[in-house]
Amino acid sequence: MKLLQARHLDIPVTYSLGEPWPGELHDLPEQAQIAHFHFYVYGVLGALYEAVGLGHGTEAAPETATWPTPELAAMLRPDAPSFADYQPDEPWRPAATGIPRELFYAHDWVGPDRWDLWLYENYPAHRQAMRDTLAGWVDSVAEFARRRAVPAVLGEGVVG
Repeated sequence: MKLLQARHLDIPVTYSLGEPWPGELHDLPEQAQIAHFHFYVYGVLGALYEAVGLGHGTEAAPETATWPTPELAAMLRPDAPSFADYQPDEPWRPAATGIPRELFYAHDWVGPDRWDLWLYENYPAHRQAMRDTLAGWVDSVAEFARRRAVPAVLGEGVVG
């Protein structure tokens, strides 16, 4: 950060972090000139990922007996190839992004209406916890930015 700040005095320098857990904010470098965070509140989306055998954020994929899992297989479009035959369009994609082939497969071939219906039907069980997490993150980032006397910027994110 110091090198960038020295070379570009007119451009604020920062980091970009997702899932800003309040207890970890004090460990961040002091030199950042902007508090820049992305809020990934998985909640019901995390529950769906787990139900279909996928990992998300910092959560590893659960152990599954088969892939795709029966839950995911029931959500796939009729024209979905078998997982064994599936290759992302760009071979570099998994290596460049660190995203596993299973996640690309699910996102490329799931029926959006079935996926969304699962989220809709299961949202009530996660609603309050998601709101509480988001409120805690907003409050902690605001306090962090106040303490450091820097602006807070909230980038993209997901509210599952």
